[in-house]
Amino acid sequence: MTHVAICIPSGEMVHAEFALSLAAIVGSTRVAKISLWNQRSAVLPESRNRLVRDALKAKATHLLWLDSDMVVPPFALDRLLAHREPIVGATYAKRAPPHEIVGRAPLDQSDVPAGLTAMHYMGFGCVLIDASVFVAVPGPWFDLDLRAEPQVHEDRWFFREAIACGYRVLCDDWLTTQLGHIGSTVHRIEAEASA
Repeated sequence: MTHVAICIPSGEMVHAEFALSLAAIVGSTRVAKISLWNQRSAVLPESRNRLVRDALKAKATHLLWLDSDMVVPPFALDRLLAHREPIVGATYAKRAPPHEIVGRAPLDQSDVPAGLTAMHYMGFGCVLIDASVFVAVPGPWFDLDLRAEPQVHEDRWFFREAIACGYRVLCDDWLTTQLGHIGSTVHRIEAEASA
């Protein structure tokens, strides 16, 4: 039986838009068993490592990673499961201008199924990973190397280790166009308008 652990690292609060999209995913999926896991910490790699340990202990077959600043469509989980790939997700735009895509794809896209793009790495805002990947890839699954150039954050760390173990990282091209990345903007009254 498929058991999807939805893993959500967060701070003390989450965005309302995220909470509503999470509820829609859980309410619309055809998956028989869903469990929700949350780790609240300022140290993101440690939160992610704890979530893996919790999900594996609960005997989850898949881990769906959702960041608490994402808006994800209700069908995302079922769509990602339908690919039947060990690591598949969607990417999204950075919150700050110029809003580049989070991730990088290799030039060689041979032997990649239609509608998917092979990636060197992408963000962890919406990624489905088979639990067996975390058994095969040695821990810690998430760490940082901020002295490297470019810096290696926890998501890039994981994908680098998974690729070294023979996995490929796949991105659903269409689902990528359906994700939202929640940002915040400070609005001010222009000086001319108040004069």
